[in-house]
Amino acid sequence: MRAEVLKVPYTATWSDLQQLPYLNGCIAEGNRLSFGVTARASRIAPMETLQYEQYKIPPGTPVSQTTLSTHTNEEIFPDPWSFRPERWFGAEGTERRKYAMTFNKGGRSCIGINLAYAELFLMVAAVVRYDMQLFETDESDAKFQHDFHVAFPKLGSKGIQALVKGKIM
Repeated sequence: MRAEVLKVPYTATWSDLQQLPYLNGCIAEGNRLSFGVTARASRIAPMETLQYEQYKIPPGTPVSQTTLSTHTNEEIFPDPWSFRPERWFGAEGTERRKYAMTFNKGGRSCIGINLAYAELFLMVAAVVRYDMQLFETDESDAKFQHDFHVAFPKLGSKGIQALVKGKIM
């Protein structure tokens, strides 16, 4: 990702950065594994019977799924707990994007989704221009351990910490 980002000017726009496949894959994969809200967001079709495979769901029945259950579904995301930006490449990756629920879906999706994506692309592209080393941080400071309506790592974690060693030109 760093090599890809270093090929574009520091002043690259969000639109420019969205064209970088590996950066795009890293952001999609980071969002997939951060889960966002982990609680169920139910939907109700008040007037119509829904058909799901062989099942008929009567009007007024709440149905839901969680970001966690979708983002770790092995049929959609093989080896779901591994960070693999390549899973978002090509036609399969494009098809897989419909399962990305970090910002929810439909009428209840995050109102700030476009601002969030702009910030993610611009921030990640800026940060990878620095040489950093993890500081008093390991996988347990990022790994999903607790569900408090949003995903949390181990209790007492100080989060991801890094020492900035210098800027990469």
